[in-house]
Amino acid sequence: MLGKDGASSKPDCPYCGSQNIIRYGHKCNKQRFLCRDCGRTFTTTTHTVMFNSHFSPEVWADVIEDTLRGNSIGYTAKRLGLYHQATFAMRHKILIPLQQMPEIGNICLGEVSELDETFILDCYTSKPLDDDISRKPRKHGAKAEKRGISSEYVCICSGIQRNGDAYAAAVNRAKPDAEELRAVFIGHIADATLILCDGLRSYNILPTVADYTVKDCSKMAEDEKCFYHLNTVNGFHSFIEKPLSFLPWRSNEIP
Repeated sequence: MLGKDGASSKPDCPYCGSQNIIRYGHKCNKQRFLCRDCGRTFTTTTHTVMFNSHFSPEVWADVIEDTLRGNSIGYTAKRLGLYHQATFAMRHKILIPLQQMPEIGNICLGEVSELDETFILDCYTSKPLDDDISRKPRKHGAKAEKRGISSEYVCICSGIQRNGDAYAAAVNRAKPDAEELRAVFIGHIADATLILCDGLRSYNILPTVADYTVKDCSKMAEDEKCFYHLNTVNGFHSFIEKPLSFLPWRSNEIP
């Protein structure tokens, strides 16, 4: 994402992937290269978030760290001594490639895994509201107009293996139905997995499509709740809710 220092090695061409590269002077105090195959010039920051940026890699690394931690733009700007608008632009240059990253397909939950869903208030930061959105724009920090679960919230189905991997995907704007849960988790849960859930009936489809055992934690006796609980996935929700509160792409992909 940040690019590499080209002083000691020649990078591949970011346009055609060729390794037939020669040094071709400097641009903005950066080593410039020429691809002999496609004839295009580039620097080590071409096609990275640092392209056309005057900030150092160390500053970018700090902004990326604050972005992943869910810290506010104002906090990052004050901590690094940057203008608010510059920090805003840097953050969104980071979020765009994250949005375009392909889904990680090798995550597979197993053994004892907890499944649950959480709801995040929709957000159109840096993007105008769609024509079919009836609500008025909200100010920063404002709450939903309606109480409870409504079309203003995006449902995120998540699963986490105890002492293992975690997986989450945005689904819709309501409680997930059986087919949606099947589409989210099939292929990401290994056979013979013990699945713990909160009693949502939609989870009952999972044992019908694979060798899973589903247990409703809400129906367990008090002396069994030391094992049959959803504390791990609820902690995972707390981890993802804060960073997701500023991502501009959450509402763009949910009908």
